[in-house]
Amino acid sequence: MPASFDHKFGTACLPAPPPVQKALPPPWPSSLTGTGRRGNLAAMSAQPVHDFDPDDPVEILRVLPERLHGQFRAEYETAAEAARQPEGYHALHELLRLWRLTAAAYTAPGFERRFASVREAVRTGSLEGAVPIEQAVPDWPYGRR
Repeated sequence: MPASFDHKFGTACLPAPPPVQKALPPPWPSSLTGTGRRGNLAAMSAQPVHDFDPDDPVEILRVLPERLHGQFRAEYETAAEAARQPEGYHALHELLRLWRLTAAAYTAPGFERRFASVREAVRTGSLEGAVPIEQAVPDWPYGRR
């Protein structure tokens, strides 16, 4: 915009500058910056964003033996697809809990040996060394009838 001449004072008048627009806040939560709404990312904490979740599929895969990854992924994909409907939500959580327990069992020292002896006992019908589930698993919910 061209300048105008103020005849009363004999000076040139420049147009007013456009109003200064306030800066928008960053698109991330202020809790990530550690300095409030106008903080910068340089002040970001090195702490993890999410709490540890043992039922996290990534954590399960980290602990689970490699040979079981394919089976886990196939079952997880099916359950995750079913969980898109409200009726399938709890089944996904149950699947993740069972796989977490499976992963924990496979990483326990001596598990493979104990598992092989159980398979052999089932194959032969032997009850040698067997104990009632109520004794093996404290507070077993199905033992109180």
